[in-house]
Amino acid sequence: PNLINAKVATAYDNTMTVEPRSCSQYKFFANVCSETFSWNFGDTASGTNNTSTSPVPLHTFSGPGTYNVSLTAGGITLYKTITIGEGADASIVGTTTACVTNNNVTNHSAIVEGGAQSITWSITSGAGTVNGQPNSADVSIAWSSLPGTVQLQVTNASGCATTTSVEVTSYCVGDECAENIVFGVPQTVTTETYSASNSIVTQNNYQVEANSDITLVAASYIQINSNSWIKEDSKFLAKIEDCEPGRPALNNEEITQNELTLYPNPTDGLVHLVSSSYITEVSVYDVSGKEIYTLKFDSQPNVEFDISNLQRGLYLVKVSDGENSKAFKVIKQ
Repeated sequence: PNLINAKVATAYDNTMTVEPRSCSQYKFFANVCSETFSWNFGDTASGTNNTSTSPVPLHTFSGPGTYNVSLTAGGITLYKTITIGEGADASIVGTTTACVTNNNVTNHSAIVEGGAQSITWSITSGAGTVNGQPNSADVSIAWSSLPGTVQLQVTNASGCATTTSVEVTSYCVGDECAENIVFGVPQTVTTETYSASNSIVTQNNYQVEANSDITLVAASYIQINSNSWIKEDSKFLAKIEDCEPGRPALNNEEITQNELTLYPNPTDGLVHLVSSSYITEVSVYDVSGKEIYTLKFDSQPNVEFDISNLQRGLYLVKVSDGENSKAFKVIKQ
């Protein structure tokens, strides 16, 4: 056979090459004719992993930054600068309150600066189901247990991952006041009163559906963002007022609750209550939870009361049998 005597220079070019494996992990190649290799990755925070004697070492850098990598082999020293970047700047906007028994869905959107190769949503506390397309910037979550935590992981083209999260608290209409309420993107609501001890914020595309009656009450501020819609024949009231904790729980049905019936609703004034047991007390509240008056009854199964002297609008009626109580929304025409 024909033999070729190659010079060393034709087989080794005395260079160092680098192959990224992930955001912070790189594999290095020594194109040097030598039997010994001494690598220093300029990464003192990695401890004993900062050096290697392998001809093809794999090194995971300890964090974002600029690293000066050196290789001494074959009587020469080579250098290369490696820059480990930050992950994408990511944040979550959307709903921060939900009620497991009623209105248990929150909406969340990822705001990413610097580009995203992949987006992953997860629930890290509480329990629920994430609904949305894979790798989607917008998801909804149907909660079965609260409070909960929504986690967002964004990975950029370099493989660098950023993780952020947001807390979702339990707030059912009729609970004591939530501290802050944020409606999602978009958030379509029905007839309700929402109260917060600090603030209420609506994201873009907030909608009040036709024939709805919405009241927002917050002690500090209410922020209505752009592209909000108050549709035909709906009522919308936003007011700055101290939240009244402990106001009666509400029911949105019209209106039969466990053998207690209220009619007519809406009403011009006279309201009838029919119970399978007894009624001992009826209290009427305005939408902020302020008590207007209370009527006492001597354990009657059927009672009536008159709200004709009240202004047109939505009122809360709490009915008690001495041990338990139920509450209704009543519309005064």
